[in-house]
Amino acid sequence: MKIWMTISDLSEYLQLPESKIRSFVKKGQIPFHDNHGFLRFHRNEIDEWMKTPTSIEIPQIAKEGEVEKGMAASEGEKNMIHEISYRGRTMNDYVLTATIIFIGVKAWKRIPDFIAKTIRGVNETKIREHGRDYLYREEMKPFIGNFNDYLRVCCQLGLIDNKQGRGRKKYYYPTEYAERINQEPDRCQEIILESILNLVSKKLETFPDERHSLFLLWYLLTLKEKGIEPSEKHFKLDKDKTNNYFPLIRLNFTKSLCEYLFADRNKEQQFLQQWKKLIT
Repeated sequence: MKIWMTISDLSEYLQLPESKIRSFVKKGQIPFHDNHGFLRFHRNEIDEWMKTPTSIEIPQIAKEGEVEKGMAASEGEKNMIHEISYRGRTMNDYVLTATIIFIGVKAWKRIPDFIAKTIRGVNETKIREHGRDYLYREEMKPFIGNFNDYLRVCCQLGLIDNKQGRGRKKYYYPTEYAERINQEPDRCQEIILESILNLVSKKLETFPDERHSLFLLWYLLTLKEKGIEPSEKHFKLDKDKTNNYFPLIRLNFTKSLCEYLFADRNKEQQFLQQWKKLIT
């Protein structure tokens, strides 16, 4: 079976009509790639998507008579992505990319295992290659399924750092927070929160790359603080943004991260207040 599929290929693979798949694409309810003008689907991402029921939530159609009520209730909330800001920029100014692999707490719980294998890989490389304290991206492939997504998220959370190596290759190496998670995996959530605050205190939210997970978490926590229940409409970006078709993925990704990190609403509020103090 092909790795990269067209709509026709995917229709045959999933035994679904093409119109249904196009509807999923339009609503951002299925992972797809639209590069160079060609719409394609990666088989591994589709397989993961099929295993994740929350990734294909379809909003229920409002009952007759409730439409106007719903519109009126959401009028003051629909532009929150333009109104909530972070360091002088609105949420809409950030890229806010999310990955469907991390929809559901189960995927987040695999981070300690990925970290442990990364540290073990670095240690083995030090011995094998006389002191190299980093790994190349492709060397992490055996560690876990969808390793690229885990690497990306760990970089965003400050658990793995990267720097430009020779040519186009980057060097990836675990931070002190990764070392601590490796030693105390049961404290992973607590250590991740400390890592986030460390990044914020050093103003590293956009260095070396934009850390989408942090901005999404800030946005969701701020919505909750305002008494707003986060929904798909709050995660829609401007129409001209290339990733505009993924509001539901962004919502479920962020809700999953929040559920993983915090035991209760009080913990969320306390953490947000700590975060606010660092940027004021």
